Amino acid sequence: MRILLVWLAVERAELYNFLPLGFGYLVANLPKKHSEDLWDGVLNNSCNKKVIEKITQFKPDLVGIYVWNFNLGAARETINIIRAKFPELTIVAGGPEPSGQREKILTTLPVDYAFAGEGEKSFPLF
Repeated sequence: MRILLVWLAVERAELYNFLPLGFGYLVANLPKKHSEDLWDGVLNNSCNKKVIEKITQFKPDLVGIYVWNFNLGAARETINIIRAKFPELTIVAGGPEPSGQREKILTTLPVDYAFAGEGEKSFPLF
Protein backbone atom coordinates (compact mmCIF):
# COMPACT_ATOMS: atom_id res chain seq x y z
CA MET A 1 0.00 0.00 0.00
CA ARG A 2 1.17 3.51 -0.82
CA ILE A 3 0.44 5.97 1.99
CA LEU A 4 0.71 9.75 1.78
CA LEU A 5 0.78 11.58 5.10
CA VAL A 6 -0.25 15.23 5.03
CA TRP A 7 0.76 18.04 7.39
CA LEU A 8 -1.36 21.01 6.34
CA ALA A 9 -0.30 24.61 5.99
CA VAL A 10 -2.47 26.97 8.02
CA GLU A 11 -2.74 30.65 7.20
CA ARG A 12 -1.40 32.82 10.02
CA ALA A 13 -0.45 29.76 12.07
CA GLU A 14 2.16 30.28 14.75
CA LEU A 15 3.69 26.82 14.44
CA TYR A 16 6.58 26.91 12.00
CA ASN A 17 9.20 24.27 11.28
CA PHE A 18 7.22 21.86 13.40
CA LEU A 19 6.17 18.38 12.38
CA PRO A 20 4.12 16.26 14.78
CA LEU A 21 6.13 13.52 16.41
CA GLY A 22 3.14 11.25 15.78
CA PHE A 23 4.09 11.01 12.08
CA GLY A 24 7.46 9.54 13.06
CA TYR A 25 5.87 7.02 15.40
CA LEU A 26 3.32 6.10 12.75
CA VAL A 27 5.86 5.49 9.99
CA ALA A 28 8.23 3.62 12.32
CA ASN A 29 5.44 1.15 13.15
CA LEU A 30 4.20 0.49 9.61
CA PRO A 31 5.05 -2.88 8.10
CA LYS A 32 7.96 -2.63 5.65
CA LYS A 33 5.74 -3.77 2.76
CA HIS A 34 4.16 -0.29 2.67
CA SER A 35 5.58 2.74 0.93
CA GLU A 36 4.99 6.10 2.55
CA ASP A 37 5.70 9.72 1.76
CA LEU A 38 5.02 13.04 3.44
CA TRP A 39 3.58 16.25 2.07
CA ASP A 40 4.48 19.10 4.42
CA GLY A 41 2.57 22.27 3.57
CA VAL A 42 4.26 24.21 6.39
CA LEU A 43 7.84 23.39 5.44
CA ASN A 44 7.06 23.85 1.75
CA ASN A 45 5.35 27.16 2.60
CA SER A 46 2.70 25.93 0.22
CA CYS A 47 -0.96 26.31 -0.51
CA ASN A 48 -2.82 23.14 0.51
CA LYS A 49 -4.27 22.84 -3.00
CA LYS A 50 -0.78 21.78 -4.09
CA VAL A 51 -1.24 18.44 -2.31
CA ILE A 52 -3.05 17.44 -5.54
CA GLU A 53 0.30 17.58 -7.37
CA LYS A 54 1.86 15.26 -4.79
CA ILE A 55 -1.07 12.83 -5.03
CA THR A 56 -0.81 12.83 -8.83
CA GLN A 57 2.93 12.11 -8.63
CA PHE A 58 3.00 9.59 -5.74
CA LYS A 59 -0.30 7.82 -6.55
CA PRO A 60 -1.17 6.81 -2.98
CA ASP A 61 -3.81 4.26 -2.05
CA LEU A 62 -4.51 6.19 1.13
CA VAL A 63 -4.06 9.76 2.37
CA GLY A 64 -3.69 10.38 6.09
CA ILE A 65 -4.22 13.89 7.42
CA TYR A 66 -3.00 15.00 10.85
CA VAL A 67 -5.75 17.14 12.37
CA TRP A 68 -5.53 19.58 15.25
CA ASN A 69 -8.15 22.10 16.31
CA PHE A 70 -6.21 24.96 14.68
CA ASN A 71 -6.08 23.25 11.26
CA LEU A 72 -9.61 21.82 11.24
CA GLY A 73 -10.86 24.34 8.65
CA ALA A 74 -7.82 23.78 6.43
CA ALA A 75 -8.32 20.01 6.77
CA ARG A 76 -11.98 20.21 5.70
CA GLU A 77 -11.12 22.43 2.72
CA THR A 78 -8.20 20.23 1.62
CA ILE A 79 -10.19 17.01 1.95
CA ASN A 80 -12.93 18.50 -0.24
CA ILE A 81 -10.32 19.47 -2.84
CA ILE A 82 -8.87 15.95 -2.80
CA ARG A 83 -12.36 14.37 -3.03
CA ALA A 84 -13.22 16.50 -6.07
CA LYS A 85 -10.16 15.29 -7.98
CA PHE A 86 -9.77 11.76 -6.54
CA PRO A 87 -13.23 10.61 -5.32
CA GLU A 88 -12.13 6.97 -4.96
CA LEU A 89 -9.12 7.73 -2.75
CA THR A 90 -9.35 6.58 0.87
CA ILE A 91 -8.80 9.49 3.27
CA VAL A 92 -8.21 9.04 6.99
CA ALA A 93 -7.72 11.50 9.83
CA GLY A 94 -5.62 11.18 12.93
CA GLY A 95 -4.16 13.39 15.61
CA PRO A 96 -5.47 15.34 18.58
CA GLU A 97 -8.78 16.44 17.02
CA PRO A 98 -10.03 12.94 16.07
CA SER A 99 -8.95 11.77 19.52
CA GLY A 100 -10.81 14.59 21.24
CA GLN A 101 -13.92 14.43 19.05
CA ARG A 102 -14.32 10.67 18.76
CA GLU A 103 -18.09 10.81 18.46
CA LYS A 104 -18.23 13.79 16.07
CA ILE A 105 -15.15 13.63 13.85
CA LEU A 106 -16.77 11.65 11.03
CA THR A 107 -19.54 14.24 10.80
CA THR A 108 -17.05 17.10 11.18
CA LEU A 109 -14.70 15.98 8.39
CA PRO A 110 -15.55 14.16 5.14
CA VAL A 111 -13.07 11.32 5.78
CA ASP A 112 -13.56 7.59 5.36
CA TYR A 113 -12.00 6.65 8.70
CA ALA A 114 -10.57 8.38 11.75
CA PHE A 115 -8.09 7.14 14.33
CA ALA A 116 -8.46 8.17 17.95
CA GLY A 117 -5.70 7.68 20.46
CA GLU A 118 -2.38 6.06 19.68
CA GLY A 119 -2.43 5.72 15.89
CA GLU A 120 0.91 3.92 15.77
CA LYS A 121 -0.86 0.94 17.35
CA SER A 122 -4.15 0.90 15.42
CA PHE A 123 -3.10 2.28 12.01
CA PRO A 124 -0.70 -0.57 11.11
CA LEU A 125 -3.52 -3.05 11.86
CA PHE A 126 -5.82 -1.12 9.55
